[in-house]
Amino acid sequence: MALRISIVLFFIVQFYVARAQYDQFLGNFPIYNFTNDDFNSPVQIWTGCQTENGVLLFGNDEKIIRFNGKDWTFIQPSAKDTAYTTKQISNKKVYKLFKSTTGIVYGARNNSLGIIKYDKKGNHKYEAFYVDENLKNVWSIDELPNGDIIFINQNNILRYELATQTVHFINVPKLMQLSNNQSTARISKGLIISATHILNDSLVKAEGQGATYFLNYTDLSIARIFVEGVSKELSFNFRASVTISGKDFLVDQNHGLLPIKWENNRYVIQEKSKGIFKNIDYIISDALMHEGLLWLATEKDGVVLVNSSGEVVREFSMQEGLQDHNVFSFFFDEIGNLWLMLDNGISVIELSSNVVFWDRNQG
Repeated sequence: MALRISIVLFFIVQFYVARAQYDQFLGNFPIYNFTNDDFNSPVQIWTGCQTENGVLLFGNDEKIIRFNGKDWTFIQPSAKDTAYTTKQISNKKVYKLFKSTTGIVYGARNNSLGIIKYDKKGNHKYEAFYVDENLKNVWSIDELPNGDIIFINQNNILRYELATQTVHFINVPKLMQLSNNQSTARISKGLIISATHILNDSLVKAEGQGATYFLNYTDLSIARIFVEGVSKELSFNFRASVTISGKDFLVDQNHGLLPIKWENNRYVIQEKSKGIFKNIDYIISDALMHEGLLWLATEKDGVVLVNSSGEVVREFSMQEGLQDHNVFSFFFDEIGNLWLMLDNGISVIELSSNVVFWDRNQG
């Protein structure tokens, strides 16, 4: 009898611990929306991050936008950059902003790669260290274990060496050269890269719709990896990776959360049905773990929260005050507020608010 009571109490405690994970995110939080009326620039916001001193940065089709909590301004190129005029640089599309572990913010634009830093007058400036008019669509930036930075676009993988402050191209397999890089997901041992073959009919016939590669951060080697039990590969569009209860998942825009495992010195992707998130069916743009919950940025449903059992526990939508359901990406600031980069502006969910209210439907 004592054993039975202990088991019952264990499951009761486990239930309340799991519930406590997301109780703090139930209720209604203040939501603030910003549009071109605020920042006077195109409203499609592709990327964003927070600097070490708390300033917020965002990128759109023309500008690097700076918000200090009160004023919106544009970050201009450094005076040291003589390759282009201020107008030419500042009006180039900003695909990606990335903060390194040392706090340096890197930017990728349609014609340049650079660093955002303060000048002697205390103003944020964009200083390009690589300029190429043919450089397009750099949608992924990541950091190597030694602090070097890699940039990925549809045709190339570039490495910025901090020691020499130079940019080099990383050699890729021949099949990868014939493909178009589609997307990436950072995982413990390196980077997963998906490539599409849809622009090459002969590749589709021979290799399937796409191929997936693993860039090993130990030696920068690149090897092809496969989906378990699949003969011809699909074309993936990975947006992130997450680790839940010690298991890794690739987050794909259309295929959902796919388990991935390290087996016989290589990664193997498993089908969605093999994981705990087999019932999650959203078009996913971005994903991250926060406070024990999986947060999904979606294309049609705003922000979705999922617990570690694969159950949706709530959604943040236009009904609650978001100005758009199409969330390109998101990040938490240093005090726990969630900033959303939207197809139509910027929204912030003030999760740090001391004032939260519940209606009847939320208990």
